[in-house]
Amino acid sequence: MQIPSIGIRQRMLLFGFLPAILILGCVLWLNYQRLRSLLFEFSEENLRDRARRVAADIDRGTLEAVTTARTMAIAAESGLFGDRAASLAYARHVLEANPRFCGAYFGYEPDADGLDKSSLEEASREEASLATDSGDDAGLPKKSMDATGRFIPYWFRDTQDPSKLDLTPLVLMDGLYYAGCKERFLDGSQLDKAMVTEPYDYEGRFMVE
Repeated sequence: MQIPSIGIRQRMLLFGFLPAILILGCVLWLNYQRLRSLLFEFSEENLRDRARRVAADIDRGTLEAVTTARTMAIAAESGLFGDRAASLAYARHVLEANPRFCGAYFGYEPDADGLDKSSLEEASREEASLATDSGDDAGLPKKSMDATGRFIPYWFRDTQDPSKLDLTPLVLMDGLYYAGCKERFLDGSQLDKAMVTEPYDYEGRFMVE
């Protein structure tokens, strides 16, 4: 079979322009792939850098919270335990001094200091105002204890006005978080008693404890 002859223009197009276009297309495709790869690597490194910064900030906040909790525990061990009025004022001062904290509290076991009944009776006789929660003789507010007199005061920041502090009894004292902390304390093999919960939603605020 005889191959038809082609003119000079067709030869220039076939052997000149088309290969050039193909080569240019390959170069552009390779450059696109390389640029795409570089952008992905840059984005991933940027995300990793941001994640490291966020993790470092979380670590600093967690260390601050754990250190504060340990300091409160040492204060209780060193004579504050059983002095409910002073403990109540101290927990409030801790929250006031740490704007990043949502709440601060002490949680006694039932009648741990032997004062559940007397504290409840005293609170029933005279409800103390929050303005006098400074260890005076006015008595403890009922919001610092449960219905049995168990001392479980929880100071927290108002969601609308963070500068405003309010008091309420702790809840879920038989729940997983409290039980887990108690088990960790009673477990002699656990040398580090501090425990940080997973983040959870509490009344519209995302927090750890």
